[in-house]
Amino acid sequence: LYSGGRVEGQIDQAKRGVQVADLGVEKTKQQLKLDTTSAYFTILQTKNLVDVNQQSVSNLQEHLTSVQAKYDVGVVAKSDVLRAEVELANAQQNLIKAQNNYDLAVAGLLNTMTIEPGTELALTDTLSYQKYDKTLEDSLAAAQVRPDVAQADENVKIAETAIKVAKSGNRPSVSVSASNG
Repeated sequence: LYSGGRVEGQIDQAKRGVQVADLGVEKTKQQLKLDTTSAYFTILQTKNLVDVNQQSVSNLQEHLTSVQAKYDVGVVAKSDVLRAEVELANAQQNLIKAQNNYDLAVAGLLNTMTIEPGTELALTDTLSYQKYDKTLEDSLAAAQVRPDVAQADENVKIAETAIKVAKSGNRPSVSVSASNG
Protein backbone atom coordinates (compact mmCIF):
# COMPACT_ATOMS: atom_id res chain seq x y z
CA LEU A 1 0.00 0.00 0.00
CA TYR A 2 2.80 2.40 0.86
CA SER A 3 6.50 1.86 0.30
CA GLY A 4 7.85 5.19 1.50
CA GLY A 5 8.25 6.40 -2.10
CA ARG A 6 10.39 3.46 -3.22
CA VAL A 7 8.10 2.03 -5.92
CA GLU A 8 7.13 5.47 -7.21
CA GLY A 9 10.80 6.43 -7.44
CA GLN A 10 11.66 3.24 -9.31
CA ILE A 11 8.82 3.89 -11.76
CA ASP A 12 10.09 7.44 -12.27
CA GLN A 13 13.62 6.11 -12.83
CA ALA A 14 12.35 3.64 -15.43
CA LYS A 15 10.41 6.36 -17.29
CA ARG A 16 13.45 8.61 -17.33
CA GLY A 17 15.55 5.65 -18.48
CA VAL A 18 13.28 5.32 -21.52
CA GLN A 19 13.74 9.04 -22.24
CA VAL A 20 17.52 8.64 -21.97
CA ALA A 21 17.40 5.72 -24.41
CA ASP A 22 15.28 7.75 -26.88
CA LEU A 23 17.72 10.65 -26.61
CA GLY A 24 20.57 8.20 -27.25
CA VAL A 25 18.89 7.08 -30.47
CA GLU A 26 18.45 10.69 -31.57
CA LYS A 27 22.08 11.42 -30.70
CA THR A 28 23.19 8.45 -32.79
CA LYS A 29 21.08 9.61 -35.74
CA GLN A 30 22.61 13.07 -35.56
CA GLN A 31 26.13 11.62 -35.32
CA LEU A 32 25.47 9.43 -38.36
CA LYS A 33 24.28 12.46 -40.33
CA LEU A 34 27.41 14.37 -39.30
CA ASP A 35 29.72 11.47 -40.18
CA THR A 36 28.07 11.00 -43.58
CA THR A 37 28.16 14.70 -44.40
CA SER A 38 31.79 15.00 -43.30
CA ALA A 39 32.77 11.96 -45.36
CA TYR A 40 30.97 13.34 -48.42
CA PHE A 41 32.71 16.70 -48.21
CA THR A 42 36.03 14.95 -47.61
CA ILE A 43 35.46 13.17 -50.93
CA LEU A 44 34.79 16.49 -52.65
CA GLN A 45 37.90 18.00 -51.10
CA THR A 46 40.15 15.10 -52.06
CA LYS A 47 38.68 15.04 -55.58
CA ASN A 48 39.61 18.71 -55.97
CA LEU A 49 43.13 17.92 -54.74
CA VAL A 50 43.42 15.11 -57.31
CA ASP A 51 42.40 17.58 -60.03
CA VAL A 52 44.95 20.14 -58.83
CA ASN A 53 47.73 17.54 -58.68
CA GLN A 54 46.77 16.21 -62.13
CA GLN A 55 47.04 19.73 -63.54
CA SER A 56 50.41 20.15 -61.84
CA VAL A 57 51.70 16.91 -63.39
CA SER A 58 50.48 18.03 -66.81
CA ASN A 59 52.18 21.41 -66.45
CA LEU A 60 55.44 19.87 -65.28
CA GLN A 61 55.34 17.32 -68.12
CA GLU A 62 55.06 20.20 -70.61
CA HIS A 63 57.86 22.02 -68.81
CA LEU A 64 60.09 18.93 -68.97
CA THR A 65 59.41 18.58 -72.69
CA SER A 66 60.33 22.25 -73.18
CA VAL A 67 63.51 21.97 -71.12
CA GLN A 68 64.50 18.74 -72.90
CA ALA A 69 64.07 20.47 -76.28
CA LYS A 70 66.21 23.38 -75.09
CA TYR A 71 68.85 20.94 -73.83
CA ASP A 72 68.87 19.14 -77.18
CA VAL A 73 69.77 22.39 -78.96
CA GLY A 74 72.33 23.29 -76.28
CA VAL A 75 70.58 26.27 -74.67
CA VAL A 76 70.27 24.86 -71.11
CA ALA A 77 72.46 22.66 -68.94
CA LYS A 78 71.77 19.01 -68.06
CA SER A 79 71.09 20.07 -64.46
CA ASP A 80 67.99 21.96 -65.65
CA VAL A 81 66.67 18.79 -67.30
CA LEU A 82 67.37 16.78 -64.15
CA ARG A 83 65.64 19.40 -61.98
CA ALA A 84 62.56 19.30 -64.24
CA GLU A 85 62.55 15.49 -64.07
CA VAL A 86 62.75 15.55 -60.26
CA GLU A 87 59.94 18.12 -60.04
CA LEU A 88 57.81 15.95 -62.32
CA ALA A 89 58.55 12.83 -60.25
CA ASN A 90 57.60 14.68 -57.04
CA ALA A 91 54.38 15.91 -58.64
CA GLN A 92 53.53 12.39 -59.79
CA GLN A 93 54.12 11.11 -56.26
CA ASN A 94 51.82 13.83 -54.88
CA LEU A 95 49.20 12.83 -57.45
CA ILE A 96 49.39 9.21 -56.32
CA LYS A 97 48.99 10.30 -52.69
CA ALA A 98 46.00 12.47 -53.61
CA GLN A 99 44.38 9.59 -55.53
CA ASN A 100 44.94 7.26 -52.57
CA ASN A 101 43.39 9.82 -50.20
CA TYR A 102 40.41 10.09 -52.56
CA ASP A 103 40.02 6.30 -52.62
CA LEU A 104 40.18 6.21 -48.81
CA ALA A 105 37.59 8.98 -48.55
CA VAL A 106 35.23 7.08 -50.89
CA ALA A 107 35.74 3.89 -48.88
CA GLY A 108 35.05 5.81 -45.67
CA LEU A 109 31.76 7.18 -47.00
CA LEU A 110 30.68 3.79 -48.31
CA ASN A 111 31.51 2.27 -44.93
CA THR A 112 29.58 4.96 -43.07
CA MET A 113 26.57 4.41 -45.31
CA THR A 114 27.03 0.60 -45.16
CA ILE A 115 27.18 0.33 -48.95
CA GLU A 116 29.31 -2.44 -50.34
CA PRO A 117 32.84 -1.44 -51.44
CA GLY A 118 33.43 -0.76 -55.09
CA THR A 119 30.12 1.02 -55.61
CA GLU A 120 30.47 3.98 -57.96
CA LEU A 121 29.38 7.32 -56.54
CA ALA A 122 27.97 10.22 -58.53
CA LEU A 123 29.11 13.40 -56.80
CA THR A 124 26.59 16.17 -57.34
CA ASP A 125 28.08 19.09 -55.45
CA THR A 126 31.26 21.08 -55.44
CA LEU A 127 32.89 22.81 -52.52
CA SER A 128 32.02 26.46 -52.49
CA TYR A 129 31.86 29.20 -49.89
CA GLN A 130 28.48 29.82 -48.28
CA LYS A 131 28.00 32.56 -45.75
CA TYR A 132 26.78 31.42 -42.31
CA ASP A 133 23.87 33.75 -41.51
CA LYS A 134 23.12 32.70 -37.92
CA THR A 135 24.26 34.76 -34.98
CA LEU A 136 26.21 33.53 -31.99
CA GLU A 137 23.05 33.63 -29.87
CA ASP A 138 21.21 31.43 -32.41
CA SER A 139 24.06 28.93 -32.35
CA LEU A 140 24.13 28.86 -28.55
CA ALA A 141 20.36 28.34 -28.42
CA ALA A 142 20.65 25.42 -30.87
CA ALA A 143 23.42 23.92 -28.75
CA GLN A 144 21.13 23.84 -25.70
CA VAL A 145 18.67 21.41 -27.35
CA ARG A 146 21.24 18.80 -28.29
CA PRO A 147 20.26 15.25 -27.30
CA ASP A 148 23.47 14.59 -25.37
CA VAL A 149 22.84 17.65 -23.17
CA ALA A 150 19.24 16.55 -22.52
CA GLN A 151 20.51 13.00 -21.90
CA ALA A 152 22.96 14.26 -19.29
CA ASP A 153 20.19 16.26 -17.60
CA GLU A 154 17.96 13.17 -17.47
CA ASN A 155 20.83 11.10 -16.03
CA VAL A 156 21.21 13.70 -13.26
CA LYS A 157 17.47 13.46 -12.52
CA ILE A 158 17.72 9.65 -12.47
CA ALA A 159 20.55 9.89 -9.92
CA GLU A 160 18.51 12.30 -7.79
CA THR A 161 15.58 9.87 -7.91
CA ALA A 162 17.92 7.04 -6.91
CA ILE A 163 18.83 9.04 -3.81
CA LYS A 164 15.15 9.41 -2.98
CA VAL A 165 14.63 5.67 -3.50
CA ALA A 166 17.55 4.91 -1.19
CA LYS A 167 16.18 7.27 1.48
CA SER A 168 12.77 5.61 1.24
CA GLY A 169 14.24 2.71 3.22
CA ASN A 170 14.20 4.99 6.28
CA ARG A 171 10.45 5.55 5.99
CA PRO A 172 7.73 3.22 7.13
CA SER A 173 6.04 0.96 4.63
CA VAL A 174 2.61 -0.59 4.65
CA SER A 175 1.82 -3.78 2.78
CA VAL A 176 -0.98 -6.27 2.59
CA SER A 177 -0.78 -9.87 1.50
CA ALA A 178 -3.40 -12.57 1.02
CA SER A 179 -3.25 -16.26 0.27
CA ASN A 180 -5.47 -19.29 -0.05
CA GLY A 181 -5.12 -20.99 3.23
